[in-house]
Amino acid sequence: MEELKALIGFISKNKVKQIDVIGNPKNRRSQSQKLYEKIADKEIEDDNQIIEHFFRESDNAQFYSSRLKKKLKNRLINTLFFIDINQPNLSEYNKAYYTAYKQSAAVKILLANFARKAAIPLAEKLLKNAIQFDITDVVFSTAQVLSRHYATIDGDLKKFEEYDLMSKKYLDILQAENIASSYYNHLRVHFTKAQGYRPGAVEDAKRYSDELRVITQNPEITSYTLNYLAYLVHSIRYEIANEYSKLLGICQEALSYFETKKEIVPENVSFSFMLRKFICYTQLKMYKEAWQTIPEFLKLTDQGSSNWFLALEYSMILSLHTVRFQDAYDCYIDARNNSEYDKLPKNLSERWKIYEAYIYYFISIKKIPDERNPLKKFRISKFVNDVPMYSKDKQGINISILILQVLFLLHEQRYNEIIDKTESLKTYTHRYLRRDDTFRSHCFIRMLLTLPDGSFHKKAVLRKAEPFWKKLQSKPIQVANQIAEVEPVPYEMLWSFVLESLDEQWH
Repeated sequence: MEELKALIGFISKNKVKQIDVIGNPKNRRSQSQKLYEKIADKEIEDDNQIIEHFFRESDNAQFYSSRLKKKLKNRLINTLFFIDINQPNLSEYNKAYYTAYKQSAAVKILLANFARKAAIPLAEKLLKNAIQFDITDVVFSTAQVLSRHYATIDGDLKKFEEYDLMSKKYLDILQAENIASSYYNHLRVHFTKAQGYRPGAVEDAKRYSDELRVITQNPEITSYTLNYLAYLVHSIRYEIANEYSKLLGICQEALSYFETKKEIVPENVSFSFMLRKFICYTQLKMYKEAWQTIPEFLKLTDQGSSNWFLALEYSMILSLHTVRFQDAYDCYIDARNNSEYDKLPKNLSERWKIYEAYIYYFISIKKIPDERNPLKKFRISKFVNDVPMYSKDKQGINISILILQVLFLLHEQRYNEIIDKTESLKTYTHRYLRRDDTFRSHCFIRMLLTLPDGSFHKKAVLRKAEPFWKKLQSKPIQVANQIAEVEPVPYEMLWSFVLESLDEQWH
């Protein structure tokens, strides 16, 4: 009761009335509530629409618009602390995570306002839950609060020593987590936009991985977060070195560890390593095992989620690599018919547009039957005439667009238009495809450039393309340091289709 009285004393009736959140009945028809609803319903999407809807007649529309946005922002931040965590889609770990940080903030606020009788029992309860769910920073900060309390307020030596020892232990774990996080971020930062690892990354990844192996072998310094980050670093080490057999072993090891932490490991974490395992099987041409893995990682997703689309994407790539075009078509249709498809983020949406173009190409060259074809709206002329915006961070998209444009034009025997595109292809190849991670793409586009040089005569093209074909063969897709989206269909397969579109005449 004392704890309850302390809380009520701090949160007075007057202060409760002042809580300003979205959804509060008294604010139901306020302008900030209306703006929230309009933005949520996509009726307002920019500043001009705010002014048009709320302040059309005002001379100070810009000022009032800024003030309204600020008010809504503050209410949304307040509302964060009132979100219902007892939702069926939230895992136990997510519930514990949100609760821990909310209670941690509450402890600090109560202590700052001298409500110690409420703060300390809450801190002790919080500590148990944070330990159970391996939330290291919360355990450390809460143990510090309790050790200080029992040293300076209660004078309880036994409890002080208990919490002091705990804070030291979790400080070591927290420092290890920070090291692992720093190493992971150092490896990832260069990949995020450029879609390729920097020179020296292989050596750094090996050094980071070896160091984290030593750290995680200490039984006194262990947590879910530390091991998760370490497994990510180990994965990157073998991924960028194209050592897929070793990467497969890391995925198995990580998944076995996560199995021991079922109650706290989010499904998306297990999914990410299951997906890596699938990619390993694909790269190692262990196609039977890859197909068997698909139902496993689909179980870890909710239909329509970003991971579900990712699972379908890689299933489709596997279908294309194993010449199962109908399966690839079915994957695309499953994605396209999902209600969330049109809401995909731009980067994912762009990739699926590329897959649609490949599917349409395979329908055009009779690799996929065109009965009941729902892709009738695909505008091949628009796709062929659209010029991609060349940039490093869209390298995979650009490469596929350029290649597909040539494939479509060749299939329709529009030879002059291919010749017209030759200069832009040469420019793009010279400017963007001179690194190891685009070696195969460079070779294949150079092969396509031999089409006009050989006057679209099959034997002449074969002869002129041979040097680049040999270079392509020297670095199979399994050892090429590139992301899967760059080459969703193996270039060797596409080249066979190119040759099918040629004849023994000079054009």
